[in-house]
Amino acid sequence: MENGASSYRRFLEGDDDSFLEIIKEYKDGLIFYLESFTRNIHTAEDLMEDTFLRLAVKKPRYVETASFKTWLYTVARNIALDWLRKNQRLGLVP
Repeated sequence: MENGASSYRRFLEGDDDSFLEIIKEYKDGLIFYLESFTRNIHTAEDLMEDTFLRLAVKKPRYVETASFKTWLYTVARNIALDWLRKNQRLGLVP
């Protein structure tokens, strides 16, 4: 597979198939990364979906100062931290 940054750039230009390439390339790694925050594989899967949903809907700007994977994992980490904050307030996270 080619670089994730070029796939994301093509997605922003209207190529929906390139977004599927990004999902296939990064979904498994993201799940395991997010599971390290949540300690629950099912929640990690939900947060992974939220990460790709944010990319698809909000189309955040990717600045090529870091690798695409680092940027994507940062987006996912921020989503996980928001989830943790929300659920700690509700008393759902031990």
